[in-house]
Amino acid sequence: SKANQLKVASISGQLVTRAQDRGTFRLLDTSQTVKAPYAVDYFIDLGQVTPRNFSWSAEKKTLLIEIPDVIAGKANVDEASGSVEQSGLFISRGAAVRMQKTASRSLAAGAEKAALRPENLAKAREAARAAVQRNAQAPLRAAGIGDVTVAVRFAFERSATDDVWDYTIPYEQVAERLEQMKQRRGIFAGSQKEPQ
Repeated sequence: SKANQLKVASISGQLVTRAQDRGTFRLLDTSQTVKAPYAVDYFIDLGQVTPRNFSWSAEKKTLLIEIPDVIAGKANVDEASGSVEQSGLFISRGAAVRMQKTASRSLAAGAEKAALRPENLAKAREAARAAVQRNAQAPLRAAGIGDVTVAVRFAFERSATDDVWDYTIPYEQVAERLEQMKQRRGIFAGSQKEPQ
């Protein structure tokens, strides 16, 4: 659901497209060039993150969170802020409407294509990784265990042969281990107090 979607990145730019309408005679051919700004947001669905997506490495003091891939939202093309250039001896209302519909479809497709470019997806994924790390580290620091490393990976990055991700403790034990670390920090901090 949208309530579980975390916005992690966005891209924007300008698109240019050209539409044509064939007239009864060649001299009646018309064309239209449209320029319009666009924006696309990227999200991750936190509703897909369950206890199974958390693991803990005591040796590395690292909490691993596995998240779903980023999702590109619906492209927003602001044609009202764009510009239109038409050419032709005579442009009927019907021709203008047809060309505008063609241009609108082309602009939307162009924005969607831009959102799926590898370089834009890579930036969105890195932004998602950083956002989840920040959200997870904040409560750890508040609990006095900020020296825990939070690692975030996508499901498609999982590899059976990658021993770097050898996390064996399930999520059910993660909270308990973190609470134990918090208590040890408290005991240690108390032992360092100056006598009254």
